[in-house]
Amino acid sequence: MPVGKCEQKTKGRRYTENDKVFALALLKQTGPAYKYLSNIFSLLSRQTILKFLSKITIRHGFNNVIFDALKAESKNFKNDLDKYGMLILDEMSILTQLGYNRKDDKVVGFDTTETDSSEFANHAQVFMVRGIRQRWKQPMLINFHAGPAKSLYIANTIKTLVKKLKEAGFIVCSVICDQGTNNCAALSSLVKQTREEKLRRGEEMDISEFFFEVDGQKIIPLFDPPYLIKCVRNNLLKNNLVYFSNGKNKIAK
Repeated sequence: MPVGKCEQKTKGRRYTENDKVFALALLKQTGPAYKYLSNIFSLLSRQTILKFLSKITIRHGFNNVIFDALKAESKNFKNDLDKYGMLILDEMSILTQLGYNRKDDKVVGFDTTETDSSEFANHAQVFMVRGIRQRWKQPMLINFHAGPAKSLYIANTIKTLVKKLKEAGFIVCSVICDQGTNNCAALSSLVKQTREEKLRRGEEMDISEFFFEVDGQKIIPLFDPPYLIKCVRNNLLKNNLVYFSNGKNKIAK
């Protein structure tokens, strides 16, 4: 970031695209430090950074630009193990309201999983891929739903993302989510499909095994550890713990 611009008037400063990207990365890391450094260096204002971000078109659903960028980035990995990652999905409730996207001249706030839907969205679901050996992560898509995401949608999205990531050079080894009803149903359906496909091929799959395959890639479903701990806590608050000790059944209240 050029120091010489400090001598110029605020409205007379001009920044390159690299300057803007650097300022954006710095602001994302730590806001207070960015504010402090702005008094020393000629950094962009927060409003200028937000205006720069508004020029980037990011829509719901699959974005081929992301997959193209990942494909180019995968060629820079020296070790193939660095390309192994896990797919993470999470959902949250959002306020139901409509808005106007001036750039696209479109009213937003509806369910985005169906074309021309008239149902108001009140849930948002995000899929993200994260490295196992290396600490890289990339949000993949977001969709808005009228109610919790359906299990069929979740299962199909997982399969599509795994295939697209494989085409981009990345391997998904596991899927991580909470124990939501629709999440569990989606994972169970994927495991069931894999079991049926193996039976048709004459292969055995033990009933205790819980995994599914997409294009021959074995994927292990995992539940979010903090969520599991919270569920254990809730069960202990509502119920007594029954355990066996010294030949007797005991109850911890």
